Amino acid sequence: MFFSHLARIVNKEGEIAMAFGDLLKTLWAPGATSVSPRLFKSKLAHFAPQFSGFNQHDSQELLAFLLDGLHEDLNRVKCKPYVEAKDGDGRPDEDIADEYWQNHLARNDSIIVDVCQGQYRSTLVCPVCRKVSVTFDPFMYLSLPLPSTSMRTMTLTIVPSDGKAQPTPVTVTVPKQGKFEDLVRALGITCSLSGDETLMVAEVYNNHIIRFLGEPTDSLSLIRDDDRLVAYKLENNFEKFSRVVFVQQQMEKSSTSETQKLSCKAFGLPLVASDEERNNVVCPEDTSEAADCDVKFYLTDDNGNAKGSEVFMDDLLDSMELTGQVNVLVCWSDNMLEYYDQHLLSSPAEVYKPALFSKRPQESISLYRCLEAFLKEEPLGPEDMW
Repeated sequence: MFFSHLARIVNKEGEIAMAFGDLLKTLWAPGATSVSPRLFKSKLAHFAPQFSGFNQHDSQELLAFLLDGLHEDLNRVKCKPYVEAKDGDGRPDEDIADEYWQNHLARNDSIIVDVCQGQYRSTLVCPVCRKVSVTFDPFMYLSLPLPSTSMRTMTLTIVPSDGKAQPTPVTVTVPKQGKFEDLVRALGITCSLSGDETLMVAEVYNNHIIRFLGEPTDSLSLIRDDDRLVAYKLENNFEKFSRVVFVQQQMEKSSTSETQKLSCKAFGLPLVASDEERNNVVCPEDTSEAADCDVKFYLTDDNGNAKGSEVFMDDLLDSMELTGQVNVLVCWSDNMLEYYDQHLLSSPAEVYKPALFSKRPQESISLYRCLEAFLKEEPLGPEDMW
């Protein structure tokens, strides 16, 4: 608006148009090689001092001023009438667009309008009364936004429930605005999920499962980069059986001058299995080099608090009362931790670690995607008045 106002005030004699015309004649003259546009630059700097000197300038800013100045110089309308835009009131778009364009031509009529200007349809919907306002505004150039990258890199830890493979971090690429089903599909392809297997994804915090992600239509935007997700590979029919969640804890003896106290500290990954896989969760038999199998099991509530005394897994998994989800606390002694490699149960990786992907090439952005971002609907905020 500033450039347009400036051109209307000081550029009454067509000096910008004349200087630009002379420049074009010189450029297209027979035998012309290189041209130094000194006269044109001088005339441009006279009406737009910000372009004086030899500093670098934004090309879009220069082009906007030049087109606006040329339009004002060449505008065939000398006396601009007042025109009031009317509301569409449900009329056909063609009629509204033609009315807006005729109103625009009544004040602006030049070759710049003919060649460089157009209309775009703008729609406003009141969130309260649902009134719809449609306008067809003239434009000479569009300021397109750069769309944010449409894909997102996520790392999850895959944990097989059959004990035949180690927990493994897996990185997949999913749509940033995608759904939970997109994540499960990408994980299934990456970890070669067979037809009789499925994935149960859970969020782990402080070595405990705090939630299971299950709704296919849940948005991936609900998952933060610093979350820690674990995908448990289970049999397809796991829903027919009870789900057993094991939380690992280490038994620690804290001694004082008067007494010794036994305490437990959580560590590593929680494990998930069904009671169908009971043979995979009992204490290993090959423990001759470790003394006896010094691992204790306790039933817990959903908050991880032990309920009652020690339980024996074989008896628990064989009982008919086992229904729904069962939470089991697994207390490891120091001997067992020394005998078995516990780093396999290390905490899961964060969903996204910027340092790991800092050297990845940036995603290319096409002009078409910029236009798509420009055309995308957006809700008006409370500060946007009707």
